[in-house]
Amino acid sequence: MDDKNKRIRDVIYPEIKQCEEYVSDIFWKKLFDDMSRGKCPKNIVIFNNTVSSVYKRNGFIYDFKNKDSETIAQDLVEILKTQGCIYSLNDLKNEQKERDGINIKYESWKQIKTRKIKQQYIHDFVLKQSQKYKLNDQSSKSLINMINFALTEFRTHRSDDIEFKNNEITNIKDIYYDKDKKTFINKREPEDKEEPKKNVNILKKSWENFIIKSYREYKQILK
Repeated sequence: MDDKNKRIRDVIYPEIKQCEEYVSDIFWKKLFDDMSRGKCPKNIVIFNNTVSSVYKRNGFIYDFKNKDSETIAQDLVEILKTQGCIYSLNDLKNEQKERDGINIKYESWKQIKTRKIKQQYIHDFVLKQSQKYKLNDQSSKSLINMINFALTEFRTHRSDDIEFKNNEITNIKDIYYDKDKKTFINKREPEDKEEPKKNVNILKKSWENFIIKSYREYKQILK
């Protein structure tokens, strides 16, 4: 089907749509437009005035009911960055500038103990790869997710697989750019890692039911 003939989803959450007015980055404007129509980044769900994550680690539930769009925009940008590892290329550039002003230097990846600082070095690495291979925002985001999944979810990589020199990540073993496919590949990922679509839908429905239950319990506490 031609893109021009594809049906554009109706806006379900106008308060999310209005968040576009409070961000200047095109990446976040598009993300808020998509979310207002029920389309979310991978592993993020919007349902019944809540935005949540299906990650086992660092999951979150954000209730935006009765909040103004400016507050929602500020909250979601911060939450999606810190909890969802979602960044635009502009975000990565700004983060790199901020970190360049810090004098703390590390000799190896194992020396870095906090998740936040590790993420900053991963983002610096992704930014350099994006500049080298001319990646767009979506491809950069996918690379961040690939690295994080390799280290935490799929556990295909360990600290020893992160090559670190002169206070920066220089290489991650078996994660490389495929020039033919024009995308990054994790050579160690199992080919059958993706679940069947039916199972994914079941998981999403179960998560939505969990959100409804949690939201009702939350409302009971407030009474």
